Amino acid sequence: GNAGKIAYFMSAEKVKWRKPVKPGDVLQIDIELLKARSKVAKARGVCTVGGDVVSEAEITFSLMGNE
Repeated sequence: GNAGKIAYFMSAEKVKWRKPVKPGDVLQIDIELLKARSKVAKARGVCTVGGDVVSEAEITFSLMGNE
């Protein structure tokens, strides 16, 4: 499996910036894993502040062993 592996950022797609985030805001990031293979995975992330969506994107990352 992928337990214990480290994720290295590769790309971001479908990026949307909806509202600015200011100092003092509490940013919540929710991630849904869309697919994962042995070395590459894709996830969708949604960032909210006070329940309002401020940004969202799909990210692709490489999965590497942690040794």
